[in-house]
Amino acid sequence: MDTPNLRVAVPLQDHPRGSSVSALERRAREAGGPIDNACYSCACGLVFAAAVSTTVNCPHCGADQAW
Repeated sequence: MDTPNLRVAVPLQDHPRGSSVSALERRAREAGGPIDNACYSCACGLVFAAAVSTTVNCPHCGADQAW
């Protein structure tokens, strides 16, 4: 019987030196990962940054923003 290839997640600090984790990836993980923000431009004229979502409202006028 064939078993699927299983991989075990290893915490970042346990990776051996010379592993496939790059310095940039390590810094991004240590900083909490990427920040998924987008810049939105509302019809009222306000341009603002908010988390990427399908339900973003303008903080000035409350209008729904298209995604």
